[in-house]
Amino acid sequence: MKKKRLGGLGYPIPTQTGYYADGCADAVKNGLEVMKEAKKQGICPKTIILSGYDSFSYAQQALRLGAVDYLLKPCRSTEICDRLRTVLNLDREEEKAEVKKCGNKQEHLSVRGAQEYIREHLTEELNLKLVADKVGISTAYLSTLFKQYLGCGFVDYLNKTRIEYACNYMQDGEMKIYEIAYMAGFHDEKYFSRVFKKVTGQSPSEYRRMLGVTDE
Repeated sequence: MKKKRLGGLGYPIPTQTGYYADGCADAVKNGLEVMKEAKKQGICPKTIILSGYDSFSYAQQALRLGAVDYLLKPCRSTEICDRLRTVLNLDREEEKAEVKKCGNKQEHLSVRGAQEYIREHLTEELNLKLVADKVGISTAYLSTLFKQYLGCGFVDYLNKTRIEYACNYMQDGEMKIYEIAYMAGFHDEKYFSRVFKKVTGQSPSEYRRMLGVTDE
């Protein structure tokens, strides 16, 4: 366990990775003073106070300073070891949670990056491999993330986004359906019509008529 001395007084305390057991209240520095100095120096270890000082206010102050436990002497070594194991297990759980949190954050960034790339290059040729390469992950992983976070596969998301884009131009009576399809990234009008009906429940012509636009 790494140790560090505070204030040149020769009183050892552990760094962030260690644990500290206080002595008694009449030591050169008691546990509370050490914890206060540690906190000032940005050192915040998991601290267990082991003390012969039976005072509620002392224990309360220790807990306020971040102590995870408070043991009174006399105390069996087995009990001390059990408390240390509990704190160590807590550390591991916190580390796992942090890793998961970081992983989830990275996943969100990957999905968002893919969505942004799709929107910015909607009229171009797009496929799963191309987008996965752009965000720096595998095709299988990106496919999994789309299903996990967006509730659909990559192709379904791409088609839905393109159809939403196409709908913005459907009320423009001067534009032909095939022109709108091309603008949205579809190079086959029949395929565009099939996808459009799947997404909106209407054919492109039906959708335009609903908007009061008549195809010439």
